[in-house]
Amino acid sequence: GCLYLANGDTNSVGTLKQAIPQDTQLTAGKIIRYCNVDNEETRTQITVAVGLRHPWTSTWLSQNERLIGDVGHGGCEDVSIFQFQ
Repeated sequence: GCLYLANGDTNSVGTLKQAIPQDTQLTAGKIIRYCNVDNEETRTQITVAVGLRHPWTSTWLSQNERLIGDVGHGGCEDVSIFQFQ
């Protein structure tokens, strides 16, 4: 099986000038899929969603669709539907 890890963008309030979730070199602000986590030789890490602030909840809608609750900025929250391959 695979493990899906949702990472926050590490920006604090008022620091949204940094585009950390869009930086492909960082795992912050993304959902990462780790497969074969118990075997170092065959372990894989794939970025499956980018541009998140602080994802705090999610649920599968179907085999390849996930509903994600994401902390917004200020008084707004965000709900997104991501389609995974």
